[in-house]
Amino acid sequence: VRKRMKIERRSLLDKVESAGGNRTIKGTAVRFNVDNLVWEDSYGKYYEMVKAGAFDSCDLSDVVLRYNHDDSVPVLARTTNGTLRLHVDDTALTIEADLADTSVGNDIFKLVEQGLVAGLSMGFVVEDDYYENNRRTIYRIGKLFEISIVDQPAYSNTDVEVLQRNFKKCLQEQQDKKRKLLILRARL
Repeated sequence: VRKRMKIERRSLLDKVESAGGNRTIKGTAVRFNVDNLVWEDSYGKYYEMVKAGAFDSCDLSDVVLRYNHDDSVPVLARTTNGTLRLHVDDTALTIEADLADTSVGNDIFKLVEQGLVAGLSMGFVVEDDYYENNRRTIYRIGKLFEISIVDQPAYSNTDVEVLQRNFKKCLQEQQDKKRKLLILRARL
């Protein structure tokens, strides 16, 4: 019996902010070993968890960054040209992306910057999972096709921000260190 490949999509709640002249965003696409409430109705709640190691043998060779999983919207970034970078560790799958310098890329960046679009989502194929009651555990993902910036995320335990926020934080930390150093010197 031939198994048909089914692409699944999961969204994630995030926040994104502006990064001055560049359009680089970074964030967490999925946190491992964490229950995510993905559906709730009159019959109960439905949870999903992606286990650590689920991406160990995953094909990450050609992943695109999209908006709302919409194939009619031009690609915003891609792993094959280095504008989308993925990192998997024991806790999460994280991304960093340089959004395309196009009208769509600029528009999406502005929406993200203003907090109007605040989520990420993934399009993937599951190779190994287990269902028990209203809980699904994903053990192995075979192929990751896309990460999408989305309006309505499903997973609620991730974060995304533009690099300027980190730069501002770094500048603030440097100023704080200089201030403390000046105070120490004055005391000596």
